[in-house]
Amino acid sequence: MRGFAALLGDFLLDYVPRRRGLSENTAASYRDSFVLLLGWLDSECGVSPDDVEIADLRRDRIESFCLWLVDSRGCGAATVNVRISAIRAFASYVSFAEPAHLEWARSVRSVEFSKSPSRTVDYLSPEAVGAIVDEARSSARDLAMLSLLYDAGARVSEICDARREDLRTQRPATMRLVGKGRKARVVPICDEVAKICEDYLGRSGVGPDGLLFPNRLGNRMGRAGVAWVLSKHAAAAHGKRPKLVPEKVHPHMLRYPNRDKIQTPDDRTARDLGRRPVGSLDFVSTLHSTSLPNNRTGRWFDWASTGCCQERMSSSSTCETTDTPKTT
Repeated sequence: MRGFAALLGDFLLDYVPRRRGLSENTAASYRDSFVLLLGWLDSECGVSPDDVEIADLRRDRIESFCLWLVDSRGCGAATVNVRISAIRAFASYVSFAEPAHLEWARSVRSVEFSKSPSRTVDYLSPEAVGAIVDEARSSARDLAMLSLLYDAGARVSEICDARREDLRTQRPATMRLVGKGRKARVVPICDEVAKICEDYLGRSGVGPDGLLFPNRLGNRMGRAGVAWVLSKHAAAAHGKRPKLVPEKVHPHMLRYPNRDKIQTPDDRTARDLGRRPVGSLDFVSTLHSTSLPNNRTGRWFDWASTGCCQERMSSSSTCETTDTPKTT
């Protein structure tokens, strides 16, 4: 019967990436969870990584480990739940790989997730986004990156992984994004952002199959790089308009624009369904809550181009829902 070391190695090296086909981010999260757990067992329980056995991972120890994450490392409930998910996934694997440990696996899988109140989502007003993007006009790359982050409602990881072939600048302009769980979606982008991206592509010389926003070495840009680009221009905008632009800004704030303002009749175009002009720019925010399946995107554009949907625009401040075209 295999011990803990062999089971953990097979779980991280074979089961997670190959048999389950989970993403690199998920595999890295599982790995980091066990790095923390093994370090805690060594420092707090006196069990070195070489001596860890399945029996050492009792439920009470797992719960003590979670409390240590909160008390000593200052982790929130979401982070603790990520660690619990990794341990429970390992227990599920062990229950099938070594049925002799079935009782242990059942006990570990009974560890409950932490609960916490939902926190308020940070966001930027359209005017604040416009002020930040205006500061980025000196750099074609920064301007295109921030414009796509806002208009496409993209996550940082999605922008970092985007390739030239994912971006369509001809009308109807679209952006293909691969998000969590490697789920792909195609979202429309407005004409102004498409022009900004065309200008950037013409200057950058990005190849047809290359990364859309590589770093200065030509490699994949990381989260820290995108955050630095945003913070640099946000700081400049904050210096000019401190009451409008907050002092601290993070990329995720671009995904949740302020929807307090109602669109004017001039803004109610079919292509800008559920959107709004951003500051001094002519482009608009993404359809966060109205994304369509990939096979219906073209049909939606055909329907929108007829102008049939103009009168169906919601006059509510939240713009939470929109009508979709009827099929025949």
